[in-house]
Amino acid sequence: MASAILYEHATTAASKKYACRWRDQGMKWQGSEGRFVDITIHRGVPVAREMRVLAAGIYNQAHALLARSRGVVFVPVRSMQFLVIIDSEEMLFVDHLYKNEAALTWHLFRPQDRSALDEPVVYEAVYYRDDFDLIMGRLQAEFPQALKFVAGKGGGKEEMGTVIPFRGTGRL
Repeated sequence: MASAILYEHATTAASKKYACRWRDQGMKWQGSEGRFVDITIHRGVPVAREMRVLAAGIYNQAHALLARSRGVVFVPVRSMQFLVIIDSEEMLFVDHLYKNEAALTWHLFRPQDRSALDEPVVYEAVYYRDDFDLIMGRLQAEFPQALKFVAGKGGGKEEMGTVIPFRGTGRL
């Protein structure tokens, strides 16, 4: 099993570029900090845009993962074979069939407009494919599950400590 740490390298209006540092489980970083893979995601001409709301739990969980990361989190939505790249500005969705092209992005989040942490967050969805309505319909169900899976995997769980008795004393 391999783990990856993503770092944002460059951003333009038409694309985002990430350098991905991979580490195989049980191995130390190889060479100068491991192997690098560059991931460049291009944006086409938007097909549609709309303002939407994101449930507070999803937004809060994504940003909790982001706070524990090195600036970028990726979430595989295995059931759809999508990769979601989350950074401080947006959530970028990439289809496995078009690995270098954004299918859609969620950005311009407005968490400051809500009066409590359990209220939804307004954002803009930008679609780059004609089948965006089908994709969004499935993402509403699949993305929260994938986000929970990633949050449960990586250091997000805090284990409870246990109190053990001192040997020979019978006391705690």
